[in-house]
Amino acid sequence: MVEKTAHGADVRGPVHPIPKSNAQGGQAFEQWYKAQALKVLSERVRYYAAKHGFQPGRIRISSARTRWGSCSSKGTLSFTWRLVMAPLEVIDYVVIHELVHLKVKNHSKTFWGSVAALMPDYKKYVAWLKKNGSFLTL
Repeated sequence: MVEKTAHGADVRGPVHPIPKSNAQGGQAFEQWYKAQALKVLSERVRYYAAKHGFQPGRIRISSARTRWGSCSSKGTLSFTWRLVMAPLEVIDYVVIHELVHLKVKNHSKTFWGSVAALMPDYKKYVAWLKKNGSFLTL
């Protein structure tokens, strides 16, 4: 199965990152991914916010290793730059997940029902992240 990442690369199966050959090379790759992440995630947040009536605050790109995204009490949506290595549908799931947190601040049945209303097949993207998330790194 071939999937497209957010920046258009074909992905066949799990993502296998290119190893860093030195610290500067790794920093250059990370800076590039951060720029791509800001562009792609800002676009996806704007799209889903307009489509579903959400009012997010600013968008922040982090280097988080243990969470894909978060939503602050002030409405700031934060996403790890690593997410941009995932297929677009997976990115969209994380964006929707964080947008729903603007209205429902927990992971209650109400929260998951709201996510399912916007993306009925979200569970397959949760599974994709669990299976492949550790590969989204440099």
